[in-house]
Amino acid sequence: MDSRQTSPRRSRALLVAALTTLPLPAKPQTAPQPTQGAELTHQLLAPGIAASSPFAIRLRTVPAGVVLRNFAIGRGEAKDVPNPDFSVMELNVGHVFTTVGSERIERVPGDFWTVAKGATISFENPDEHAPAIIRVTSFQPSR
Repeated sequence: MDSRQTSPRRSRALLVAALTTLPLPAKPQTAPQPTQGAELTHQLLAPGIAASSPFAIRLRTVPAGVVLRNFAIGRGEAKDVPNPDFSVMELNVGHVFTTVGSERIERVPGDFWTVAKGATISFENPDEHAPAIIRVTSFQPSR
């Protein structure tokens, strides 16, 4: 074999090495622009907390309904969030401290707790980089 010829395997390796070391042209990063008339999926309940659109289920056997939604809590505190109906809450993602009345409790994923009708609840998310996601199941009498 001639010493100037290279094997196909070596040629491919050289090509891959050359392509991976080439600098790529910088592309300016632009933030995605909201489309006109786009529907928002969350609403701000209080500074630091957003809630998904409610999903309501009307019960057939009793004059009541169930409303499901998610709360997303960013870093910091969301104070005195109103709770108009009896609710069962579950921390799905993150780490959060809750305060209902004067009782402050640390919550971890999988924790369930209840909040009385008319009570307010405060949330504190100590994590800098991850929101806390809470599933909220509220029970409402039919109106």
